[in-house]
Amino acid sequence: MSARRPTLSRAQLAELRVRGNLRPGLHVVAVFATIAAVLALFAWAPHPVAYIPCCLVIGALQHHLSIIQHEAVHFLLFTNRRANNLVGAAVAYLIFFTMEYRSIHLKHHRSLGHDDDPDLDNYVNYPNDRGYVIRDAVRHLSGLAAVQQFVHQATRTVHGRRVAPTRTLKVFRIPRLSPGLAGIAVTQAALVGLFMWLGRWEHYVLLWILPLLTVAKSLTHFRNVAEHAQVRDVGDPEFSRLRTILCSPLEAFFFAPMNFNYHAEHHFYMGIPYHQLPRCHALMAAQPAYTEVVEIERGYLRFLLGTLCQRTH
Repeated sequence: MSARRPTLSRAQLAELRVRGNLRPGLHVVAVFATIAAVLALFAWAPHPVAYIPCCLVIGALQHHLSIIQHEAVHFLLFTNRRANNLVGAAVAYLIFFTMEYRSIHLKHHRSLGHDDDPDLDNYVNYPNDRGYVIRDAVRHLSGLAAVQQFVHQATRTVHGRRVAPTRTLKVFRIPRLSPGLAGIAVTQAALVGLFMWLGRWEHYVLLWILPLLTVAKSLTHFRNVAEHAQVRDVGDPEFSRLRTILCSPLEAFFFAPMNFNYHAEHHFYMGIPYHQLPRCHALMAAQPAYTEVVEIERGYLRFLLGTLCQRTH
């Protein structure tokens, strides 16, 4: 028999779905201010020893940008839909992404655990043996996975079909530039120009491109693995992959900004903004149906290393 779905009352949902502008606005400003501070710190003291922590923090903050975009994709960042689209697009272009992600992500919500889930490849091979985990980690930490993802994104439209090429000079074929890719090109050109104006053009590569390809991509991937890798079966392909991870502030900074660790709650009610997810968890966790279908883990690294790396198919 399929597991029951935990629910909240209409009154509870009405309270939890209240969005605002001040809190998320301050969060966005804080992320950009911290990025600027780290870049300024390394420009002031560009020592090799300082590079590694700066690269890690910048990569984590780029991951934060992707979560900001995620909230905008769901129209949860601000009360105004246009503001969600504008801010979401701006942060997406900075990390070589576009708001075309909305259709892909919403399909993930509809198809979690099924063969047509667009995120299936991110988690379907876990749990696995340590050899596979090491190879997967190397692929992501090296930046190869990020490059492959961007190429795949750049050659597909919002509907998942390849962009029709146009003929130039009767020999070469180049893809037609979509608005999203044009936004990426303009934004990255402006970013390069800013670094050049500051006299630190090489920092664009060292402290923007490299962290994005390695740290940010790896955090995104292994967060996704931790959220949806199946380690149990409750009789439903979606519920069997629902997990909420209670973690320390340090792990939350790297793996789960904006309360993303309350991921089961987000899948149950994706109209609840990030700042209400802890309250949502408290209300739902008290229900027997919740504990039947949601796996609660304590810590991302503990789960990734202690569970997924020690089990085999």
